[in-house]
Amino acid sequence: MVILQNNDLIVEINENGAELNRLYHKKTKKEYLWNGDTKFWGRKAPLLFPIVGKLKDNKMWYNGEEYQMSQHGFARDLPFSIKTLGSDRAVLHCTSSENTKKVFPFDWSLYCEYSIQEDDIAVKSKVVNESKTKPLLFSIGYHPAFKVPIDENLTFDDYYLIFNGDKKAERWMISDGLISEKREIAFDNGIIRLNDQIFSQDALVFKGLNCNEIKIRSEHSDHGITFSFDGFPYLGIWSKAGASFVCIEPWHGIADSIHHNGDFLLKEGIIRLNPGEEFDCGYTVGLF
Repeated sequence: MVILQNNDLIVEINENGAELNRLYHKKTKKEYLWNGDTKFWGRKAPLLFPIVGKLKDNKMWYNGEEYQMSQHGFARDLPFSIKTLGSDRAVLHCTSSENTKKVFPFDWSLYCEYSIQEDDIAVKSKVVNESKTKPLLFSIGYHPAFKVPIDENLTFDDYYLIFNGDKKAERWMISDGLISEKREIAFDNGIIRLNDQIFSQDALVFKGLNCNEIKIRSEHSDHGITFSFDGFPYLGIWSKAGASFVCIEPWHGIADSIHHNGDFLLKEGIIRLNPGEEFDCGYTVGLF
């Protein structure tokens, strides 16, 4: 386990999947990350790569070959090596192998950087096309689950999400893990009040949302989270009935649509890197 620490925060990162394992604020004396209770959902903040969401029939076609891959890809289950480690910053690294090429026929490297400053943690990822001749096609996203309620004397329903951009937005409905054509209003005042019912039909999925900051707040507490992200074309918000968490998921990529033909070249949200090119993305979490 990698541990970062300053006067305000203790952050733990699991080398398996380069996954956040703990976000603790010393001054508020509160945990801000979901505990990973397997009764509801055994993960905490998986990194989504090289796909986001589900492939139709869990398979894709590329250069005439069929490849099978489970939802959200495989990076979350791979061991990462530590490239850099200090008291307040760590960089972890993973790269393609013969095993990964059996399900994803590309050469790549993936770097994950975690750094803390005062009350904030910054998470950054870099994808590198390691091929000298072939393009790299991929998606990448984040899936952190934040503890709600943050205050033990409150309930999940006491909290709400505040979006800093669009005051009204539609969600794209999900059918068996795939994006359907159906849409409905998700919020019309810039706020989503949390309750189990809003996730009864899976995650809230947004395309092209004009928003780069979401706050988790309650009228009954001074403590919360500011989640900042920029440049992501897709966003998911998710929880499970009875669970004490909400996921805020910025994505460069999205699940297949119900009508997708399986061609990876035509998959919505795919990023293309030429040989030697790099792609960067990330988010910041402020705890209070």
